[in-house]
Amino acid sequence: MAAWSTYRLSDFLLFSPETYFRLFELHNETLWPWQVAAVIAGLAMLAVTGQPLALLFAGAAWLLTAWLWLYERYATINWAAEYLAYGFALQGLLLWFFAFDRELQPTDSRSRAFGFMLVVCALALQPLLPWMLGRPWQQGEVFALMPGPTVVATLGLLLALRAHWLLLVLPLAWCAIDGATLWTMKAPAFWLLPLAGLLTLVLRVMPVKPRPD
Repeated sequence: MAAWSTYRLSDFLLFSPETYFRLFELHNETLWPWQVAAVIAGLAMLAVTGQPLALLFAGAAWLLTAWLWLYERYATINWAAEYLAYGFALQGLLLWFFAFDRELQPTDSRSRAFGFMLVVCALALQPLLPWMLGRPWQQGEVFALMPGPTVVATLGLLLALRAHWLLLVLPLAWCAIDGATLWTMKAPAFWLLPLAGLLTLVLRVMPVKPRPD
């Protein structure tokens, strides 16, 4: 037991930061020009934020990310990625299932505003993040093709809709996994997904104050 206390989280990392971010670049090069279609789909989803139809877009994005990134790409450097791919595929199917829930209703205006903001950040900010941090812009993450913006956009949709709590479990878990991975690699943006997850959780559990007459 004493030996385990000498290990740090970085000791369990299977790859270097250079290898990890280079994989992003290779992924984008391989998939080009499908990023254009992904952006168009993201904008269509943004237009119906707060409506059940948006969950169908998100579900397709989770399924594509499970296959294209986790199973086909990330698994080449991380043996656990195959199991993560199954989780992403499950989330995609759950989003499709709950998209047809007749009890789905828009949330309050505050949550919808924050939800819309998260979707915009996922579509517009996260693809530019590497460039903003001094890395090659080709390493940008695109909605439906990479986990980060797919998760953040989904959190935004789940803030804008009063959806079942089960839909939050896997996105919040990925926020923790992504934050821990980037923190271990000393990446400066390690806090972004955990912050998005925390914001979503707080707004979902915080009671809505009735407006004064």
